[in-house]
Amino acid sequence: MIKRRDFLKTLGLGSAVGGLTGPLGLSQAFGLESDGAPKRLIILSSCHGWTYDGWKMRPGNPEGTSPWEADFKEMAEEEFSPILAPLYKHRERMLALDGLSLASAELDMDGFRHIKGWIQAWTGNWAYFNGAVLSSQAPSIDQIVAAHLAREDRLPSIEISVECDGMETGRPVSHVGFGPPLPAEISPERLWTRIFGPSQSPNPFTGRHIRGLDYAREEYQALVTGLGQEERFKLDHHFDLV
Repeated sequence: MIKRRDFLKTLGLGSAVGGLTGPLGLSQAFGLESDGAPKRLIILSSCHGWTYDGWKMRPGNPEGTSPWEADFKEMAEEEFSPILAPLYKHRERMLALDGLSLASAELDMDGFRHIKGWIQAWTGNWAYFNGAVLSSQAPSIDQIVAAHLAREDRLPSIEISVECDGMETGRPVSHVGFGPPLPAEISPERLWTRIFGPSQSPNPFTGRHIRGLDYAREEYQALVTGLGQEERFKLDHHFDLV
C-alpha cells in the first residue's frame, strides 16, 4: 500500500501535493531500497535419486578409498556420465560429490530409514519421533538461507512438489525448526493463487478490488481540476493501465 501523497510525488506532481518537490523512484516510494538483483536460491530434491552406475564418473579410474578429484573443465563431453552429460555446458559451475556417506543417519533412531535420511541430509541434525510423526530438530538449509535473504514484503520461500500420475508426490524436506516439514504445494492453480492472487472466476475479491479502484477514481476526479496537462496525462495513463 502506498499513500496517495507519496504516489503523486512519485509521478512528479509536486505542485499538486503542496510542498513536496522532486520525484522519487518507485522503490523509494514503496520503501524498497534497491541493492542490485534479487537473490534467489533454488534447491531440487529427488526422493528416488539416480542409479549410481549411470551417474558416477571416474576419470583416470582411481582405485581404493583415497581422496581424489578431477577438473570438469579439462574433460571432454564424451567422458561425462549419461546422467551428467546434459549439464556439460555448465561444467565450469558444477561440483559433483562422490563417495559420501550420511553416517549420522545410520546412527540415528531405529527404523524410518528414508525419512530420517532426508531430515539429516537437509538439516544436518537428528530426527525426532513423538510417537506419531517424525520431525526435525533444526531448520533445513533452504530455510536458513531464506531467513537471511527474505524481505518482509515477499514470500520467504515456496515449497513445490511434483505429483507422479496421482501415484506418489515428492517428499517434503523443508523445515523451519523443531517440528514436521513445511507442506509442499502440488497444485499449479493453488501455487499461482498463492503467488499472484486468486485466479478463479468469479474471483471473490473482484468486487472489493473494483470498489477500491472506484474510490481511487473519485479521489482523482476531485483532484484533477488542480492539475496541469502533463500531470493529468500521467494519472490518466496510470488508470488506463490499471
